[in-house]
Amino acid sequence: MSVYFIWCGSVYVNQKETDVRTDRVFDLTVNLLKPGDWFGERGVLYRTKHNVTVISRGYVELLVVRGKDFHEILANSVLDKTQAAIQYLSELPLVSAWPVHLLSSSPDFIYAKYFKYNSIVVQCSPNNRPDWIVAVKRGSCRIIIEFLEHAKEKDSFTLPIVPPSVCLVSANYKLRDNRRIVRRRYMQLNTVEPGECFGIQLIYNKPACRMSLMSRGSECVLVKRHFFIKNTNPDLLRLFRTESGYFPEKSQLVGAINEQNKWKLFKKQIIHELH
Repeated sequence: MSVYFIWCGSVYVNQKETDVRTDRVFDLTVNLLKPGDWFGERGVLYRTKHNVTVISRGYVELLVVRGKDFHEILANSVLDKTQAAIQYLSELPLVSAWPVHLLSSSPDFIYAKYFKYNSIVVQCSPNNRPDWIVAVKRGSCRIIIEFLEHAKEKDSFTLPIVPPSVCLVSANYKLRDNRRIVRRRYMQLNTVEPGECFGIQLIYNKPACRMSLMSRGSECVLVKRHFFIKNTNPDLLRLFRTESGYFPEKSQLVGAINEQNKWKLFKKQIIHELH
């Protein structure tokens, strides 16, 4: 294995996803790497298989560092960073109840990383829960959900684009099928601030729709989900269920968006009548 540093050009990072409607497997672009970025370090540091595909966006020059050299150069730095991440987790009110000390002897199941603005930290769907539990150390992240909205063609209309500060984000495509329009919608569900976690809620609940944790420029600590669950006893599970909250059902999300759209239309009509 090797680590690849981008000298010039850019590459797409794709991962396999499954369409919840058709069960069709497709490649989803989760990141765009530019000069100064790198990839492949996780496989080298934690001796795991790569779970993404990297595709050139055109002409690209790479600096390739052998895994052995990379590991020798960064071994001490990675160890210090791992210990700092473990210490941080032990100070979080919710996670501190979990046996954090086990990570000291299992460093392959934890890592800390800075995620650039608008890069995806983890993703999940009803058929695919996230592989990592994420704790935000610095900065913040947005929880973005994606769902399909159906409408009859004769009743279709175009909604105005809503700023990102508001919950609803505009659709990125439309499909016509049997005189019905299918729109892909994105909505900001919540933010994850320093000291808060994402993924604990999904230990016992499946997400209602596709969900992404998107960085706003954040340093995060990630713990492997299966290791976290393996070392969680029933009492802790009950605590997590009580304290970590839950994500709303899809029907609740769609209802909230419909109410928001009705309110926006009502305000627009009032303003029009006043003028």
